[in-house]
Amino acid sequence: MTRVLVLLAWAWSAGLAAGAGPPQDVAPVSPHQSARSAALKELQAREPDPARVAHALAVEAIMRELAGRLRGDVEEWGLTGLLHDIDLQDTRSDPSQHGVAGAKLIASLGFSAASAQAVASHDDRAGVPRQAPMDHALYCADRAFWAIRSSGVDLGFGTRVVLPRSVIERLDEQRSSNRIDTRLEEACAALGLTLDELLSISLTAMRQLPAVTR
Repeated sequence: MTRVLVLLAWAWSAGLAAGAGPPQDVAPVSPHQSARSAALKELQAREPDPARVAHALAVEAIMRELAGRLRGDVEEWGLTGLLHDIDLQDTRSDPSQHGVAGAKLIASLGFSAASAQAVASHDDRAGVPRQAPMDHALYCADRAFWAIRSSGVDLGFGTRVVLPRSVIERLDEQRSSNRIDTRLEEACAALGLTLDELLSISLTAMRQLPAVTR
């Protein structure tokens, strides 16, 4: 034991002599921070379009808000939102595989089976049924983002609050393809939320993001 301590002291002093300096206090990286950094890196490696990455960041933010409201795992739900479109470049020629391919990919990268299932079921074209609350939440978060974006409401800055009804009214006026429909209403109901509540939560999350991300 004494010999080990002597060797450690020698190594530390050798470091000082080499200019390394004494050990510095470094803030530890939490497992959540590490997982999130890895997820973002994987997404950016596979998605060259900054607008699509911005969409993923916005859905991540909405999912985190929904998790807080619905007592979900905030980190897991956030990661699921961040990674939900990770296969988009690979499935453009076959949209029926969008989400399914992504689920296999994120499972192979070590993310949770629950996240993979939510990703697999978030696009109706894949035909994968939604079952768990996180499945419904991801579908809602993704659709809410596009509804808000398509409505053209100005999230802006200052004290003015954008109301959910203004989003719905704008979409109705525009006859937008991303307007609210019964499938979204059903997914909200599965979470115990109204459409207004979903849009309110989503607006809050998106408003906190940088303008370029929204």
